[in-house]
Amino acid sequence: MLVALPTAARAHACDPAGAEAALRRTAVWCALAVVPACAVVALAAKPLLAGALGEEFRPGANALRIALAAAALAPLWALANQLAALRERPQAVVAGAAAGATAFAAVALLAVAQSGASGAAAAMLAGVAVTTAGTFAALRRRP
Repeated sequence: MLVALPTAARAHACDPAGAEAALRRTAVWCALAVVPACAVVALAAKPLLAGALGEEFRPGANALRIALAAAALAPLWALANQLAALRERPQAVVAGAAAGATAFAAVALLAVAQSGASGAAAAMLAGVAVTTAGTFAALRRRP
């Protein structure tokens, strides 16, 4: 997604809506690649971990699946950040990051002690999801 930003920035001066639409299309194409790949790896997590790292890593499959859900959000997260850059709204990124860090800390406090690696992965997923949603929400507000 980052490689699309220079072209979008040049186009934004003449056609802001068109530039943003182009970034959205790029995010969709990225999601069409990333989401199925994450799903395939999630479905095969136990044998993949065992084959790549050894049988003792098989129990880590649940944590890997949760982490892959966060990875699947990467195209949306990138889109939110690039829209903020195009609109010259860095405060939207800061607001999203603050919300995401808060969500991460809250989930980590509740889940890591009880669920270990899966709890940590859940905290990461919460942080990424809230960061993404928070950035989009901040972009919706008037500057």
